[in-house]
Amino acid sequence: RQWDLVMWDNRCTMHRARPFDDKTYPRDMRRVTLMDVAPTLEQQAA
Repeated sequence: RQWDLVMWDNRCTMHRARPFDDKTYPRDMRRVTLMDVAPTLEQQAA
């Protein structure tokens, strides 16, 4: 949907080639690189 934002962690993603109609559904994909990994809320509570 318009204005949706999707982010994922490529370290935990399985890649698989699938057809995609990019002429009908344009995508704007940008790379974001984080310098470090912060603890999760569960790790902070422990």
